[in-house]
Amino acid sequence: MKKIDNTEIKKLENLYKLNKLFELEKEIKNLLKKENKNTTLLNILGVVYLKRKVFKEAEIIFKKILNQNSKDKNALKNLGETYRKINKFSFAIKYYELYLIENPEDNNIINSLASCYLKNKNYKVAISYYKNLVKKNPKDQEYLTNLALALIESLNFNEGTKILELQLDAKVFNPRTLSSYVFNQNYNAQIDLNKINNYINQFYQSYKKNNLNIVDYSFKENPEKINIGFVSPDFRSHPVGYAMINVIKNLRKYNFNLFAYYSFTFEDSLTSKFKEDFHQFTNVANLNDEKIINQIRSDSIHILIDLAGYTSNNRLPVFFHNPAPVQISMLGYLPSVNVKNIKYKIGDPYIYPKDTEKNFS
Repeated sequence: MKKIDNTEIKKLENLYKLNKLFELEKEIKNLLKKENKNTTLLNILGVVYLKRKVFKEAEIIFKKILNQNSKDKNALKNLGETYRKINKFSFAIKYYELYLIENPEDNNIINSLASCYLKNKNYKVAISYYKNLVKKNPKDQEYLTNLALALIESLNFNEGTKILELQLDAKVFNPRTLSSYVFNQNYNAQIDLNKINNYINQFYQSYKKNNLNIVDYSFKENPEKINIGFVSPDFRSHPVGYAMINVIKNLRKYNFNLFAYYSFTFEDSLTSKFKEDFHQFTNVANLNDEKIINQIRSDSIHILIDLAGYTSNNRLPVFFHNPAPVQISMLGYLPSVNVKNIKYKIGDPYIYPKDTEKNFS
């Protein structure tokens, strides 16, 4: 049987770098006809399925590898990743921990493992892992924010809040750190609105200094329909998703083109329904702000609506650069977002009685 040579492996690597996943899958399957037990090829195929969110196929591939070699580190790690992405956190923990027996210094996997313990509400173990990560990497913003959120979720509110404030006071303007702080202050009986506004304004001024290469607006002179874009991580089984599904369905009856910019990786049956009802559905979870802004401008969006505010996986900084001429906040975050470029808030008199108008920026 002919062995696979380095030239063929290089070709696979190039296809992966170019994100040509379907072509890559085809090439791997052809090579597996030569060596059907080649674990390198099988791992690459499993990663392709993982990236394409074909999780069942990914699971089968990684288990096939582990049947050949129960200590294959790539298969253990990738199977853990597969289970984490489909919210099977106990299974993810099992395979992450098996992987870490041989690779105990892999901080990225330790971070993922801690997140699984947190999802399973095993706060003590999650916090212990995060504290060890912070001890080894005291300036890592992701680890610090994860520790803070784990502490807050475990009802150690003041300790978690202090970690976030120390980062913000140090002028470390990380969007996730700011969002985590602002969101959780809604549960603080001694909320300091001036402090929150200062943090938001400092972040806004710092972020605006980023030199993004943004394309110009591209509108038709007399468009037949108004293009409305919605930015949200919640076009899925989530309260915002359930609240919006009929709104989008009914908006189709009017003179609008409806665009979704979905900022989360996980998709489910409700996501599929949204894909049917929006005229265009784009997953932007893995895109940077510049690419999202340019996508929105290229789509000629007239009105852009944020449905997340400071909740998890928001893309609020995108709105700082006015990707659309009219920008609105609604539903997913009821307080003011205090972003000057968002001029409107949609709600009803029950959510926003007339005397609350003074509280909005």
